[in-house]
Amino acid sequence: MSTRPASPAIMPLLIAGIVLCFICLIASSRATAAPPPPATEPAEQLPDNVKASVALHGPRGTIVGFEHHVDGRRHLYYVDIKLTDGSGTAVLLASGRGQYLGMVEDAGGDDSGDLFIQPETAPPAVKEAVAKYFGKTPIDCMFMEVEEDRFIYVVEQSNGDGPNDRTRWASFALHGELMEEENEVMLAELPAAVKDAVTKTHAAAKMVSASLVKEKGPPEKTYYSIEIARPRGGKLELSVTPDGQIFRSERTDEAESATSKP
Repeated sequence: MSTRPASPAIMPLLIAGIVLCFICLIASSRATAAPPPPATEPAEQLPDNVKASVALHGPRGTIVGFEHHVDGRRHLYYVDIKLTDGSGTAVLLASGRGQYLGMVEDAGGDDSGDLFIQPETAPPAVKEAVAKYFGKTPIDCMFMEVEEDRFIYVVEQSNGDGPNDRTRWASFALHGELMEEENEVMLAELPAAVKDAVTKTHAAAKMVSASLVKEKGPPEKTYYSIEIARPRGGKLELSVTPDGQIFRSERTDEAESATSKP
């Protein structure tokens, strides 16, 4: 049995009907789609102990939201505060226990992943320890790391921008104890045993930088930290004893991440 083709007068109506159905399907899918999640969690859900820390240590303003991150076994709360003076917003950092950790500093163009803290807003014990260690000499920056259960504040200071510029770092615990000292070393000044160990183990790699590290312990440790660039890409950080024993090797291009607020 043959079928008659649709008359030319009916074809536009059929096309219009198909288009209308398609539009309805799109509208229906949009109506039932879940709304995108908010950028931050609402202020009402912030734990009470963190709210208390903000009230005690934070600038004058209103909490407008927060972000909750987990680093190892520690919880970090980035609390967004709209400042009363109308100058914008600030971010206060607190632990899950409500410990005040400082005000977060904008990293600018830095892409290292470090979590920068405004030095003048660091916890009192840290500020006191930094002032005692560095004296009146200005520091370059302060950033915070999480090591197991500890919050560690690392302070960086350089002594100029010429060819003999040397950078040093000092690390402090939350209660102000000096945990580690690190001083930049020129590659030409490395002990022969250290250079030999690196070149024998990574013959094709290039040494990029070096520093002398003194961990306060216990137990106390003194070693050289050597960063090398591998010929096929990527970097390694080697920990080498003064007599040339390599006891740790870490990929620095993978480690540069994580505690910074997205």
